[in-house]
Amino acid sequence: MYTDLMVDLESLATGSNAVVTQIGACAFDIKTGENDTHGVCLNLRIQEQLDKGRVITGKTLKWWLGEIKEAKGECTWIGNELAPVSAIQALQQYVSMYCSKGFNMWSHTFDQLILNNLSYMYNHKLPWTYRQSRDIRTLTCLAGMKKKKSDMVHQKTHNGLDDCLCQIEYCCEAWQKVQRPHCQC
Repeated sequence: MYTDLMVDLESLATGSNAVVTQIGACAFDIKTGENDTHGVCLNLRIQEQLDKGRVITGKTLKWWLGEIKEAKGECTWIGNELAPVSAIQALQQYVSMYCSKGFNMWSHTFDQLILNNLSYMYNHKLPWTYRQSRDIRTLTCLAGMKKKKSDMVHQKTHNGLDDCLCQIEYCCEAWQKVQRPHCQC
């Protein structure tokens, strides 16, 4: 069982009511960097979210078209889409299998807000509480880190699981930099 969980979303807007195209999650130990490299990567049905009033913005869609073109037409969140509630259930199942009780859930605040809103909209509880949420940017800021892509073993690809592995890498490094015997997280 792992002490931490990394979560990364891909979305089609930047507000809390954004359509979520993909949820990536990977259990890990922030102290050692050990992780479940298989993690979980869940694609969500877009139309079902639009029918519920979730949003796509032109600016974000235009950005995605540029990203997909740069990736030579590959879009990792198309295919094998799940209903949003099924994706949240699959995330719950993954967490129950790989995370210890009282684990810390790491992500960008942006992802937390959108995922909380999505789960609330579908009346489905996420497998952690607000007390377990941790923000990546705060941690890396406290560590005084600015990572360059060229320094990373894992690269940010805008695939939920790949991005989780990338974020785990720099969060573990940041954790080591800020840890002191008296600090508790």
